[in-house]
Amino acid sequence: MKRFMLAVLLVLAIAPGCGRTDKENVSGLPPGSEATIAVATDIHYLAPELSSDSEYFLGLISSADGKQTNYIEEIGDALVAEVIGLKPQALVLTGDLTYNGEKRSHEKLAQKLKAVLDAGIPVFVIPGNHDINNFNARSYATGAPGWTRRVTPEEFAKIYRDLGYGAARSRDEQSLSYCVALTPDLWLLMLDTCVYKDNNVSNPSDASGELGEETLAWLDNQLKEANLQGAKAITATHHNLFSHNRLFSSYAVKNGGQVAEVLASHGVPVNLSGHIHVQNIASQEVKNRTIYDIATSSLAVYTNQYGVLKVGSQLEYQSKELNMEAWATANGIADPNLLNFEAYSYKFFGNAGSGGFIERIKSLGISQEEAALAANAINEINARYFSGTLPIYRDEIMKSEGYKLLTNTGSFGGAYVDSLMNGPFMDNGRLVVDLGN
Repeated sequence: MKRFMLAVLLVLAIAPGCGRTDKENVSGLPPGSEATIAVATDIHYLAPELSSDSEYFLGLISSADGKQTNYIEEIGDALVAEVIGLKPQALVLTGDLTYNGEKRSHEKLAQKLKAVLDAGIPVFVIPGNHDINNFNARSYATGAPGWTRRVTPEEFAKIYRDLGYGAARSRDEQSLSYCVALTPDLWLLMLDTCVYKDNNVSNPSDASGELGEETLAWLDNQLKEANLQGAKAITATHHNLFSHNRLFSSYAVKNGGQVAEVLASHGVPVNLSGHIHVQNIASQEVKNRTIYDIATSSLAVYTNQYGVLKVGSQLEYQSKELNMEAWATANGIADPNLLNFEAYSYKFFGNAGSGGFIERIKSLGISQEEAALAANAINEINARYFSGTLPIYRDEIMKSEGYKLLTNTGSFGGAYVDSLMNGPFMDNGRLVVDLGN
């Protein structure tokens, strides 16, 4: 009799129309509920055992692109704590999870994110161009770089099985794209736009992005199914759906126009992206619909932000600065850099971005003092642009002596500075979209 009852229960569990499975409602919320999603990207996590305080490694990160790799362990822990405190229905990570695709970094990050899962919050990840088959994967444990294991696409999906892939209601056979039903009426399409199959020693990590024809067809089918079931859908990619700056077009998906047409055809209003490390919201009109691409800035870069997305009758996105100071205080950490992290992060970002600026500006025939003012102006422009707050500071910057020196000396970095300072401008930290019916 017990065997018979067990068999009946199993049949009921798998029979169509007999109630939703976990993969049809990952959050467990009833239809019509508002869902909150935390969004972070470009963590560039490096496992502690692959790092060091060697002169070589510290020089490498201090002269790079402003990623605070020396504090990435603490940044990751602070993100986990804030997300658990926020209690969203999901945490979405849109790629570049690791420094350069080190297998150990992937494994350690997955372990760190388990605390979010244990708090009852699903986590969904996709790869970035740094994450898979990356021939730049190195260990710096002994100072100078040495080879370390990278991951294949299959290994990536296995490591992150509990962080998205195991919850997928559908997987694309041609990529690491997948679809999850966060609620019965809100689906997330996590799209793998990375090109990693042909990476090799000569081309260690292809930074370009595209969605293959087969994956586009899969996306179209998933969105048709969502429409049939009365579900809203949003998408997430590592690469930007379209360009956010005329000089940064290479950061966008090569066939972003095709992807946008598919999204517009099914009423998808928003794509979440990263890659560019800039907090920026761009939009395009496609098939008489407005599609927004929300690029959340890198968690590892000033001002160390993530996003909070609420989806109900409206879609509302708000950027949020990671509160490293509060996290350090709560954990009894005495490191002055962490207790004053915003100021430290700003200085770190400026120092990393200004390498060689002063000497190059001095070549324009101005004094060392004037060159320092001009370099400070570029640092301020970069910091405010990358954090999405340049519209707030733009007028103040333009009145500064450093900015005047830049514009009066043939404009060092003229095209770049102009592309940032001349807009277009909008509130890059907040977006509200009326989803209607």
